Amino acid sequence: HQGNKRYRAIITAATEKYAKASCKLDKSLIVSEIIESIEGSGGFIKKRKSDNRWIKCNEHFSREKVTQSLRDGLSNRYKSSTKAKKQRRSKFSAKISEDAEKVIHSNTYVSNRIQKLSNDIQSSATSDCAVCTMLTRANSDILESMKQDSDLLMRFQDATNAAKEK
Repeated sequence: HQGNKRYRAIITAATEKYAKASCKLDKSLIVSEIIESIEGSGGFIKKRKSDNRWIKCNEHFSREKVTQSLRDGLSNRYKSSTKAKKQRRSKFSAKISEDAEKVIHSNTYVSNRIQKLSNDIQSSATSDCAVCTMLTRANSDILESMKQDSDLLMRFQDATNAAKEK
């Protein structure tokens, strides 16, 4: 849409000026200038989910949108940029997955049950329903085993806490 293209061009043009602003007041003034520019050509609008009608956004929403766009344009400098947040979440998820995998496979019963399930699924030409039943049974067995292994639960908690600290 033409309005979105214009908005992105305005944000791109203002990004360096925003980065060089020395205080919050200067940044706020840049945001206000952008909002005034957008308001002059119709303003910010969004589609309301309840009835699919386009509605004009209030100033608070507009300011949030503009400041987030500016931070996203400077993602290498702002921890609050969408890109930086996605990178942190991705690293956290990868670390949790890696640690959880280690913890899970440290339990012999769980490791053997996962291997048995894998073999059962690969060795038979079963229906989707049968595979779901096998997965459900294996999941139930594994969860029950894990509940009874307090050391395993503690290691899960430790792994989660360690990932949060990084």
